[in-house]
Amino acid sequence: MENDALNVEGTIDPKGNRLTIGPNGRVKANVNACAVVVQGRLEGNIQASDRVDLKQSAVVRGDIATQRIPLMMKAPTSRVVSTSRKRSQSKYWA
Repeated sequence: MENDALNVEGTIDPKGNRLTIGPNGRVKANVNACAVVVQGRLEGNIQASDRVDLKQSAVVRGDIATQRIPLMMKAPTSRVVSTSRKRSQSKYWA
């Protein structure tokens, strides 16, 4: 199964844990996790209470809401990327 792609559709909510979408992963779902790492394709919104890491091979089509995201994003995204702290909220178009 090492070379097989995993396709997921629906909602993914690992209850505060980390979710990693590998380079062969194809996901059509909204994701709610503590931390999210995307290496493959994600079509859906990401809600991460801590951080989102988009690797160079990542393709994301959806909204991203998190507290931390690397500023040097090389991965293609569409829609809005928003970060929030207790006192402020910022939005970035990506």
